[in-house]
Amino acid sequence: MDYNPSTNILYTGDEAGYLQKWDLTPMLEKLAHNEAIFKARQDRERNGGGSDNVSAARGSQTPAQQSTFNLTGVESNEE
Repeated sequence: MDYNPSTNILYTGDEAGYLQKWDLTPMLEKLAHNEAIFKARQDRERNGGGSDNVSAARGSQTPAQQSTFNLTGVESNEE
């Protein structure tokens, strides 16, 4: 097994001795694109913007209510 980083080609061989070339360019480009999207989403959440913010989706709650994960779906003040 060998990898050429300048061409993004992975060379592998099978038990019969045949050499196989795998072009990893599309996969690596997709990975870089997904990482950029994930980083932008994280930056947006850290800066308090965007609809991906979990605390904004929960509405106005006290810090104690925000830190508690509610498994049942029933709020603590509803009885």
